[in-house]
Amino acid sequence: MVERPPRPASTLVLLRDNPTGKGKPEVLLVQRPLDASFAPGFTVFPGGAVEEEDCDVQPDVSRAFLASAGGAFADETGPQRVLGHYLAAVRETFEETLLLLARPLGKGSLKNQESGGPPPGLEQKQMEQARHGLLEGTIKFSSWLEQCSLAPSLDKMVYFAHWITPRGLPVRFDTRFFAARAPLDQDVVLDKKELSGHIWVQASKALEMNDQDQIDLMIPTRHTLEQLAGFDSVEMALKELGQGRIQPILPRMIKSNDGGWKVLLPGDSGYNSP
Repeated sequence: MVERPPRPASTLVLLRDNPTGKGKPEVLLVQRPLDASFAPGFTVFPGGAVEEEDCDVQPDVSRAFLASAGGAFADETGPQRVLGHYLAAVRETFEETLLLLARPLGKGSLKNQESGGPPPGLEQKQMEQARHGLLEGTIKFSSWLEQCSLAPSLDKMVYFAHWITPRGLPVRFDTRFFAARAPLDQDVVLDKKELSGHIWVQASKALEMNDQDQIDLMIPTRHTLEQLAGFDSVEMALKELGQGRIQPILPRMIKSNDGGWKVLLPGDSGYNSP
C-alpha cells in the first residue's frame, strides 16, 4: 500500500499570565471527543489542517513579515505556503474556541488586544455567526476578516516547533506549532462538534494530570508542555520559544519486546536502527 504524505497543519498554543497574579502562566488545552477521527479523547492545543484558502494573500501582511517568517520555513516553497500555516492556526483556533487573534486593518499591532474584549466592532454573537458560516463553508475566513476591517495578528505569533506524525499511521499531519498571548477578555466558546471540553492550566499541572492518567497527551503536546513549564511569564515564553533553527521532528514507532509499540524520538537509542 502506498503511504500518503502527511497533511499540512498548524497548532496555536495560547498563553495567559496567571489570573491570580502569582505563579507561572497558564496554557489553553482542549479535549477531543471520544468519537473523533484523529486523537479521540486526547487533550491537545487548538489547531487543524491547512486549507488552500489559508494561503491566499492577506491585506496588511507585509512582504517584510513574510520574508522574515519564511526564513524559518526552509522546506516551504514560497510565502503563500508560509502564510497558510500562520492563518490556519488563527482560523482553526477561532473555529474551535471562538478566540480571535486579530487587530483593526491598517492600524498595526495593538499590543495583542491589550484593550480587552472582542476586536473593535465585533460582538460575540457576530463571532458565533461567523464561525457557523465557516464550519458550514458559506463564508471564507480571510474575506470575513476583511469585511470586518480586521487583519490576523500574525506578528504576535511565534513559530517554535515542527512535528510530523509517525509513518505507518492511517492519518498523518505535518504540523507547525505557534505560540501567542491569548486575547484578553475573550471567552472560550467551544465548537461542541469538534471538542468536548477545555481548561486553562499551568503546564506543570497538565503534566501532573497526564502522569496521574487524568488526561491523555500525545507526545508533541507533552513535549511542548515540558518546554512551557520552565517559563515564569508569557513574555519570557514568547521571547525564548523559537530561538535557533527549527528542525522537523518525526517520531518513529517500533515494536517493543512485550508486543506493543514504543515511540522513539530523534536522538533516542535505536531511532536509526533498521
